[in-house]
Amino acid sequence: MIASLVGEAASAFRGPVWPGELSVFRADADWFRALASMPVLNDPEEWLDRAPELVSFRTLDLLARSDARRRFLAGESIYIVGLDRTVRPLRDLCDALAADLDLDAKYVMVQAWAAGGPTTVGMHFDLDYNFNLQVAGRKEWRTAPNDLVAHPISSHHAALGDATYVNDAGRALPTEMPADARTFEVGPGDVVYVPRGVWHATRTTDATFAIAFVIQPPTWADHVARALETRLHADARWRERVMGARDLARHAALKATAGEALSAAREALATLGPSEVLYRSLWGQRPAAFRLCAGVEECRLDAGTLSWHREGRPHELAVPAWARTAVDRAIGALPWSLAALHDLVGNDDVPFLNLLVKRMVDEGVIEPAPAASGGVARV
Repeated sequence: MIASLVGEAASAFRGPVWPGELSVFRADADWFRALASMPVLNDPEEWLDRAPELVSFRTLDLLARSDARRRFLAGESIYIVGLDRTVRPLRDLCDALAADLDLDAKYVMVQAWAAGGPTTVGMHFDLDYNFNLQVAGRKEWRTAPNDLVAHPISSHHAALGDATYVNDAGRALPTEMPADARTFEVGPGDVVYVPRGVWHATRTTDATFAIAFVIQPPTWADHVARALETRLHADARWRERVMGARDLARHAALKATAGEALSAAREALATLGPSEVLYRSLWGQRPAAFRLCAGVEECRLDAGTLSWHREGRPHELAVPAWARTAVDRAIGALPWSLAALHDLVGNDDVPFLNLLVKRMVDEGVIEPAPAASGGVARV
């Protein structure tokens, strides 16, 4: 999929750091021809009917289908969101691109733009990486590097947003493209790779349609925050909704509870491991949690043999040398996350550790512990 989009440059997008400069590629001709023939990409009634969200690109207002149709026919640019959720072939392309890029599929999506006539999109930068594929019509691009905002987490339109947008340089953002901005034109089959944060503006002189494969994985801060949230939500106290927060008479009590939650958060952060922080991206789901089964007694690991008693009967399970540290942790008094055990073995041994944990569940020595989602165990 990535090779179909950018040809021989595909290897540049298979590593942990992607190019920081905007680039233009040519999509594979046969692949593009098949894609462009999809009715949803060339028949306005199709995308009007299939799109979950239709937005005015001029005002960013959400539009009813009838209003979007009227504005499109009047020449306005319509921002089309979510076609990959309703058009299976587009979702398949997103999944294939995610697989090529070693990303979870949910971080790759399709956005599209349709205009019934000449349009101008002012200077802006985006929060994500995207491969913008021109399907119909021609489009002029103007681009410039952005040395003020590194790794933005929100998009910014110079004409719509605040010029004092918080940035790393501490200077006001520009309000118009620099005189030396790069200018080029693309047509059907051209792919513009747009890194996050790069300034760009576009102009068309006739009807156009373009789609973008948008890449938006979590930031490092997102990973840490989600892992901490999962830990806190495993405790019923921190799943309680905060009600009446604007009642001044309740502020003292609320702040006291917030202090307790902060203390719990510090304790949870101290025990989080790298695999737990990254688990959703590494494995595409939350890590399961486990604990010793009720009624298990005299559980210990000795010389590669895990032994325990349950209902008065002895049980044993052989544990390979590479897994002994992890199993010793697993039979402790506190519930534990599968991700915490992953940090105690080598990467090549993780699949075998998962099988060993399943075996321990089947043998009745450990059991799923309540997970963060409502306190209900997930098997």
